[in-house]
Amino acid sequence: SKIPTDRAELFAPKLVEVANQIRKAYRDEEDAIEKPMSTRSLIRWALLIFRFQSVPSEQGGPHIYALQRAFSMSPEMSLPVKTWAAAKFGTSL
Repeated sequence: SKIPTDRAELFAPKLVEVANQIRKAYRDEEDAIEKPMSTRSLIRWALLIFRFQSVPSEQGGPHIYALQRAFSMSPEMSLPVKTWAAAKFGTSL
C-alpha cells in the first residue's frame, strides 16, 4: 500500500507538524498528552488516510478517522490531538 507521491507531498508536512505538536506537548508535560507520536504511527497515519478516503466529514473525514486508528489515545488525549489535526487540515470535529 504505497502512497501516491504527488498527493503525499501535499499533506506530509502537515502530518509531521501534528506529530511534532504532540511530541512537544508530551515533552512539556501537558496533562492530557500521555505519550508522543512515534515515526511508525506517523507513517501508519499517512497510509491509512488513503485507505479511508471515502470517510465522510461527519466522521472526521479521512485525516481524523485515520489518525484515530493509527495512534491509540485515551479520550482525554484524543480531544486536543484531533483538534490540532483538524486545524491543520481545515476540517471540523
